[in-house]
Amino acid sequence: MTRLIKEVAVRRKKLLLVAVERDGNVKISAVSKSILRGKNLMDFVRKNIDVLETILVTILVTDEYTGYNKMKDIVAHETINHSYEV
Repeated sequence: MTRLIKEVAVRRKKLLLVAVERDGNVKISAVSKSILRGKNLMDFVRKNIDVLETILVTILVTDEYTGYNKMKDIVAHETINHSYEV
């Protein structure tokens, strides 16, 4: 694949925001990489969490992308380091 074609293909890719509930229900939203910012992520989380349950039992687990940094303001938030080696 030539570099130009590869770059066009990468630009067209959509990212998926996925929320999985304990009972197995899945909520998915396709977004373009250009709008994947903290505000959009916060909106997705707010839209997909149960406010009453959030106070008691909800924990958001994400990777270390900086767009998630303010999540701790609305929900318990833990991160996973994908590059960690045992």
